[in-house]
This record gives sequence, structure tokens and C-alpha cells, in this order.
Amino acid sequence: MRNRRSGAALVSITFLLLSQTGCSVYLAVEQPDKKDLSVFEPTRPRTLLMREIGDPEHTQVVSGRTIDYFEFTQGYSSGARYGRAAFHAVPKPSNSIPVTGSEPQP
Repeated sequence: MRNRRSGAALVSITFLLLSQTGCSVYLAVEQPDKKDLSVFEPTRPRTLLMREIGDPEHTQVVSGRTIDYFEFTQGYSSGARYGRAAFHAVPKPSNSIPVTGSEPQP
């Protein structure tokens, strides 16, 4: 019976701590991956560039040459994403707790 109570308490505390972090941990982990910008070198095949960055936003032909315009968001490495998630997972003091000297003056 004692193990059941301590297990339930551990689950409750874990849930309480995780619920206080909101969605910031999830959002930190779900940031886009870091792109390999070496695919922009002129010797790299266009298909390799499109596989890493995605389809071009706009393509035009000028003097018989194809020019692609790409738009993308540079993401984070895995280590940076999980580091940010760990930072957001640490419980912070509540903003509702008054700090000495921070109360509004009448």
C-alpha cells in the first residue's frame, strides 16, 4: 500500500511540475531543424538543394538560365532545441508572488 501511495505522489508531483511549464517545452522541441547551407554551393545539384530547403518560392528564366528564389527559416540543432526545452521545463517562480519593493504605491 505504501508503494502505491508513493507512486501516486510521484505521478502527481511530476504532472504538477509539467503542467506549470505550459506548451513552451513542446514548442521548443518542435522548432525547425537546422538547414545545411552548403547545398547553396554552385556545384551542388538542384535536387539536393530542394530536398534540404524545399521548393523555390519563385522561379524565372533569364537569358536561358533558370533562377530560383528560396525562402526558409533557419532552425536549431538538436542540442539547441533540447537545451531550450530543458530550460523551459524548469519551474519558474509565479508572477503572482509579490517581491519586496515591487508593490504599486498608492
